[in-house]
Order: sequence, then structure tokens, then C-alpha cells
Amino acid sequence: MMKLTSAIYQSLLSVYKVLPFQSVWAHLLRAMPIDLDRFYKDLHFKGTFKVKTRNSSFKLHHLGTTIENELFWKGLGHTMEDDTVWFWEETCRTSDVILDIGANTGVYALIAKAENPKAVVIAFEPSNKIYPPLVENVKLNGFDIICEKMALSNSNETQVFYDLDSLEFPTSGSLNSDKLKKLIAGRTDISEYEVVCKTLDSYLTENNLISLDLMKIDVELHEPAVFEGFQRLQEFRPTIVVEVLNQEVGDRILALTNLNGYGIYLLVAPYKVKRLSSIIADPKYRNILLLPEEKQLPKNTQII
Repeated sequence: MMKLTSAIYQSLLSVYKVLPFQSVWAHLLRAMPIDLDRFYKDLHFKGTFKVKTRNSSFKLHHLGTTIENELFWKGLGHTMEDDTVWFWEETCRTSDVILDIGANTGVYALIAKAENPKAVVIAFEPSNKIYPPLVENVKLNGFDIICEKMALSNSNETQVFYDLDSLEFPTSGSLNSDKLKKLIAGRTDISEYEVVCKTLDSYLTENNLISLDLMKIDVELHEPAVFEGFQRLQEFRPTIVVEVLNQEVGDRILALTNLNGYGIYLLVAPYKVKRLSSIIADPKYRNILLLPEEKQLPKNTQII
């Protein structure tokens, strides 16, 4: 594979930044035998592109953020969440009702619908900034994903949501003020506004959902409140992928949730999980798998 010197790289980057039709040029560059890791993080564009899943594909609007850029240049399964995407792809194919809680621009919901068109897929995203791109991505694909502009929490009352004005940190919004005020310290452009909240118990009842197979919960430190609002977990017994950013989140989930009959695993790599005796925050891997004992890990999964 051809390597780029620093001088060549800087020259190409300068030319790229002033080119019209950057989307076209980006697609051409991606097809060339070039070491993409040297420069892809700097090559953003506005436009749409196709993301290949295991058995299908979906289209995505590039908003100029890291999420879309990694998906475009590296492909699904080779991004910062390659430890989790494989499990989601495998499991959504056999799931009838799938919830993407904290959907952001909808990548996981889109994967689910692409891999399992017959599934009921519901995406929850309360952010004033992120919800419109989520809806646009769903429309772009013609998918019948249900988009809910609300947060799942521990009450059916409005709560204050903390967000950033720009798309610089597309995954930053949270009902937990600590996410922005502590983890992204020094920000002066934090927006605070009220959002509609529901407990998952209430949402399931109000929408007459009698089964729930698969959930992803990624709500930036607010995960314990989602579990607190899901007292019917043992009734539905879904497979759950949950982000655990620190040990406090893990401890609170355990304190608030009846996980009897669930196995706990850390998702560490494609087809590789680590069995845990408790929910333990890992400094490298963020996503924990909660798997009902009556369900099986995907075939060929290695347990370490």
C-alpha cells in the first residue's frame, strides 16, 4: 500500500479543503490504495454515503463529525465501537422489538432495520440538536423506524437536558449535568432546556408493547435512571447493551435493578466477551452486555 510523506499529505489536505464537490473526491480517495489512517480524520465533507452492514446497507448524512467520518473511511465494525457493533448486528436479526435509547443520529437503529426489516425499531433521542438529523437519516433510507423526541428516565415529568450548541461533540447531551460540566470541563456553550421524559414501563404500557427483545442504552451517565424506570425488566427479559462510563453508574444500575437470571459480560472485540461477576467499569471498553440465561451468545463467540 502506498505510503504518504508528511509533505505530500499536507499538500493533498490543502488541495482537498478548497475543492468543490468534496463528497465525490472523498469517495475517489477512499478507493485509492492509500494508508487511510494517515489522513482520514482530517477529510470531512457534507453529503450522503452508504454504510455496509453484515447482510445489507443503509445511507447516512455526513454531518462533519467523528462518527460519520470513521464510518465513511473505515467502515462499520472498524470504528471506535467495533467491540459492540458485531453483537448488535448478530442479535438484531433475531429480535422482533428493538429499542435504541440515546439513539444520537440513529446508527444503531439503522443497523437494526437494515439487518431485520420486519423488526419494530424505536429510537429515542431528546436533543434539539441531534433529533432532526436522526429523523433525516431515517427518511433518507425510507425506514419505518419510530423516532421519539423524548428521554427515557425514572419519571414521567419534564427534566432539564444539558447540551452543547455545536456538533463538535455529537454524543455529549445528557440529563446528567456531570457529563458536560465535569467530563468536558471549561465549556461555555452549554445549553439547558426541558425535555419530555417517560419511564420505560409507562412507554411500553401506553404503546401496547407486549414484548421487548433487544435494547441499547447510551445516555451519558443517566443509565441508572433508565433502569429505575424499568421495573418490568423481569417480565420482558430483553438482551441489553448498556454503556458504563464509570463505576458509580455500574453500582447504581445494580442497586436499582433485579438482574436475577442475567449473565454479565464486557464486550471487548468482535466475537470476544469477558465474563464478569458484577458490572465493572473498564477504562478501555465502555459497553456491558446483560444477557438473559435463556438466550445464547452468537455462534463462535469467545468467552475470556
